[in-house]
Amino acid sequence: MRNVSPNAVRWEGAEFLELAEASAGIGVWDVDLATGMVRGRPQFFRLMGLDPALEQVPIDVMRALRHPDDGTDVIDGFRQSLKNRTDYYESEYRILKDGQVRWILGRGRVVRNEQGEAVRYSGVDIDITERKRFEETLRAAEARFLRVFQLAPIAMSISTLQEGRYIDVNAALLAQAGYSREEMIGRTAHELAVYVNEQDFGTVRRLLAEKGGVKNLEVTLRGKRDTRTVLLSADVLELGQEQCLLTASVDIAERKAVEAALLHSEQRYRNLVDNANDIVATLDLDGRLTSINPAVERVLGYAPEELIGLSLDQLAPSGAAPIDAAALRRELHEEGATRYEMQISSKDGRTLALEIDSKLIYDNSSKPIAVHSISRDVTERKDAEARQLLLIRELQHRAKNLLAVVQSIVSNTLRNSKDVQTVNATISGRLQALARAQEFIAAGPGGGAPIGEIVHAELSAFGGRVSISGPPLLAGTAFAQMFAIVVHELATNATKYGSLSVPEGHVDVRWLVADEATLSFSWKERGGPPVEPPAVLGFGSEVMRVALIENPRICVAASGFEYEIKVPIANVR
Repeated sequence: MRNVSPNAVRWEGAEFLELAEASAGIGVWDVDLATGMVRGRPQFFRLMGLDPALEQVPIDVMRALRHPDDGTDVIDGFRQSLKNRTDYYESEYRILKDGQVRWILGRGRVVRNEQGEAVRYSGVDIDITERKRFEETLRAAEARFLRVFQLAPIAMSISTLQEGRYIDVNAALLAQAGYSREEMIGRTAHELAVYVNEQDFGTVRRLLAEKGGVKNLEVTLRGKRDTRTVLLSADVLELGQEQCLLTASVDIAERKAVEAALLHSEQRYRNLVDNANDIVATLDLDGRLTSINPAVERVLGYAPEELIGLSLDQLAPSGAAPIDAAALRRELHEEGATRYEMQISSKDGRTLALEIDSKLIYDNSSKPIAVHSISRDVTERKDAEARQLLLIRELQHRAKNLLAVVQSIVSNTLRNSKDVQTVNATISGRLQALARAQEFIAAGPGGGAPIGEIVHAELSAFGGRVSISGPPLLAGTAFAQMFAIVVHELATNATKYGSLSVPEGHVDVRWLVADEATLSFSWKERGGPPVEPPAVLGFGSEVMRVALIENPRICVAASGFEYEIKVPIANVR
C-alpha cells in the first residue's frame, strides 16, 4: 500500500471536489426530510447566492429563493414523485440572485429507510442560465425563420430528410401547387406524384448525397391542376433537433415563354437582316467587321466571310481620304449614333458611294461594346446630285448674263438723261452687287450665299479700314440678293459721304445670331466728316429702309453714321 500525505488526501478529497463543482457550475446538497434542513457544500450556497460559509439552512430559505411562478410547480412535482415512488426527480426553475434571474436544473434521488419511508433527498443543482439563453435565442431564430419562410414569395417546403414527409409548406408553394395545407402536410412528394419525371427525384437525392445540396436544378413539377417548370434548390438543415430538407422552387414558366418569344424574335430579325437590301453589319469598337449580312455580296461582290475582321478603311479605293476614326468615335460616344458617307471599292474594282448609319450597342451596364451599322448604296443618287448641281450652275450663269444685259439696257437708256454719269454709276453698281450675290448663290450648297462673303466682296477694296466680324451664316437666295443691295448702298454712301470718303475714316461691320432665332446686323462708321440727315430721301436710302422687310435703326450723328437691323432667322434662310 502506497503512502499518501495528509495534504494529498485533502486535495484528492474536498479540494478536488470543490474544483470540479466550480468548473461545472454544480452545487451538491442533501435534505433531511424529517427536519427540513438543507445541508450543502460551499459551491452549492455560492451557486444559490448565499454565504458559502453556511453549513445548513431551513428548506424554506431555499424555497424563498425560487421565482414566485416556479415554486409551487417544483414542490408539486416532488410530492408526486414521492407518491409514485419514482424516487428520482428533476426540475428546472428560476431563482433571483444578485437582482438577476438565473435558471437552475435540480436533480435528486430519495433515500428510504428499511421500512421504505423517505428520509433523505440528495442531489445536485446546476446553473443552466447560459443554456436557457441559448435555447431562447435558438427558438427566436427558428421563429424568425418560420415567419420569413411563410412570407417568402418563393415556393418553399420543409420535409423530413429521411422519409421526405412535408412538415411545413408556405403560402407561395400552396398557390403554385394548388393544394391546401391539409392536403400536403404529412405526405411525401412521391405520394403526391410531384415529380413529372421520376429521374429528377433521383437526381435531387443524388446531389444531396454527393454535394449536400441542390442549386437551381431545372425540373418539371406536377401540381393539383397543372405542371410547372421550376428552378429547384434544396439544402439540409436542423430544425428542432431533427434533420430536415428545405426546398425552394422558382416558377420559370413565364421566363421560358419570354425566352421562346425572344428566340422567335431573334430569328425573325435574322430573317429580316439576311433578306434586307441594305448592308447590315456589326463592328467592334476598333472598327473591324464582326458580322455582315448577305446583301454585301449583291452590293460589293464580296461573300460575308471574306470581310470579317477587316476595317472599312481597308475597303476604301486607293487615294481616297481615310476615315477620321477618332472624330467618328467621338461623335458616336457623344451622340450614340452618327451618319456619314464614304467611298468603297467593290470586288470588281468599281468605286461606290455608301451612306452609313452607325449606332453604339451597349451591354447591361450601359457600357458600349460594339457598333451596329446599316449601309446603303447611294452611288446613283450622288451622281444625280452632281448632275443637278451642274445644271443649277449653268442656270445661274445664264441669270448672270441676263443681269449683264439688263445693265446694258439701263445704261444705254439713261445715257442721254440729266446727270447721266451719276445715274449710270448708280445703276451699274447696284446691278454689279446683285451679280456678285448671284455668284455666291451659285457657289453655295443647295442655293444661297454666305453673309460674310457678300460683305467681304463689297468692302475688300478698303482693306484695313474696314473691320468685319460675324459667325458663318448661309442666307437664302431671296435674302442674299436684297442683302447684297443693302450692303452696296451702305458702302456707296460711306465712300461718297461717310467715313470711307477720308483716309482716316473706318467702318465696323458686325453680325451675330441671338438664341438661334434672330440675325442682328450692324454698320458703324467712325472718323469720317460730319454728316447730316438728307433733306430728301433718295432711292438708295429707301432701299436700305425697306429691302430687308424689317425696320432698321438708322442714326445720323456727329460721331458717324450707324445702321442696325434685326431679322428673324427664318426670313434669312
